Amino acid sequence: MRETSFGGDGGGEPRVPIPNTTVKPS
Repeated sequence: MRETSFGGDGGGEPRVPIPNTTVKPS
């Protein structure tokens, strides 16, 4: 849950400039 960008549960830093679809659509 840390690879999430600013669109998910928020891991801390925007690693991937894409919506919250890498880890889980939260």
